[in-house]
Amino acid sequence: MLTDIVCGQAAAVLGHGAAAAVRPEKGFIEQGFDSLTAVELRNRLNDATGLRLPSTLVFDYATPEALVRSLCGELAAQGPAGPGEGTDAERQAGSAGARAVPPGPVPASAPASDGYLASMFTQAYERAKLENGLDLLIAAARIREKFEDPAPVALASDLVTLASGPAGAAGAAIVCFPTLGALSSPYQYARFSAPPGGRREVLSLPLPGFVKGELLPADLETIVEQQALVIERRFGDRPFVLLGHSSGGWTAAAVARRLERGGVRPAALVLLDTYAPDSPPPASIQYGFIDTMLDRGDVFGSIDDTRFSAMGGYFDVFAEWRPEAVPVPTLLVRAQDPLRHPSAEEGEAEERRSSWPLQHEASTVPGHHFSMLEEYSEECAVAVHDWLTTGLDA
Repeated sequence: MLTDIVCGQAAAVLGHGAAAAVRPEKGFIEQGFDSLTAVELRNRLNDATGLRLPSTLVFDYATPEALVRSLCGELAAQGPAGPGEGTDAERQAGSAGARAVPPGPVPASAPASDGYLASMFTQAYERAKLENGLDLLIAAARIREKFEDPAPVALASDLVTLASGPAGAAGAAIVCFPTLGALSSPYQYARFSAPPGGRREVLSLPLPGFVKGELLPADLETIVEQQALVIERRFGDRPFVLLGHSSGGWTAAAVARRLERGGVRPAALVLLDTYAPDSPPPASIQYGFIDTMLDRGDVFGSIDDTRFSAMGGYFDVFAEWRPEAVPVPTLLVRAQDPLRHPSAEEGEAEERRSSWPLQHEASTVPGHHFSMLEEYSEECAVAVHDWLTTGLDA
């Protein structure tokens, strides 16, 4: 009964005529969900079940089937409703859930109760003391527990499929790396993956440490090795492309170098509006990044202390990193519109567009640093796909 409710509401959000159009075992993202439709589904399921569900439930539970198991557990934990009590879902599914499914885990990205670090960073940002705020996050990250052996973490990690691609597709798969900011998530590429989905496989690899209970990597070598091991295990001799947006491009480039040294060369490296670490944008534009990131917190899920400290930890391990040449085709896709902040001087943003110090080709797509993967995600995805098709798949 809960499966019918979840699939029915999901179908309504996606504009399908019947619940049967949504497959319980297939990923939400592969079926067309993004951050905005995820919030709409959450609101509908809150009304249907009487529960308080996180806006990120589509991302916390990859498939309708997994979400249903969790809903059964949460309703069972409340106990069966009496005659006339509770919602229809609670009355009809409560007792069945109690018999079949134990209480489900709290979603990893549910709102956190500890927000001191997040509050202090926000205050630093609001008082134009961003550098001090970042120092605070780095200090907090340095006292978090770390992992030093990448192998066990790699074995427990896996790529998230965003678009499966057609059966027998010959084109290289795209592996996307999340950004290093507090909103880091493989689902940052949900909308980007939709246009090429059906033409090539699109996957994303989460960074450990952004979820409560996860450890941060001890140093740069540890995280690069962990990510590389997951990719080697998944692809073997199959062709793949590494892609990163913003600071995610740093991880993509570092992992590309590690894989190439190990004899597993990526087919290409794609950087979406990535700034070279030794040539950051002006401070006023950095404030624009933080401003836009905080504005998106309500859409992509709460930004708790774990996420903020993880952000500090990753910027810390990449502090001294500089990209090394990798003998693979490289594309830098730049956003057409500069991301401005009210304090920016006229023309300042224009002079400091994203750049990359090593050999590459470049193209420009509509939108700014963030909207190129949101409102203009299709144009960005098509530009990447066309470049790969012309240069690699032909």
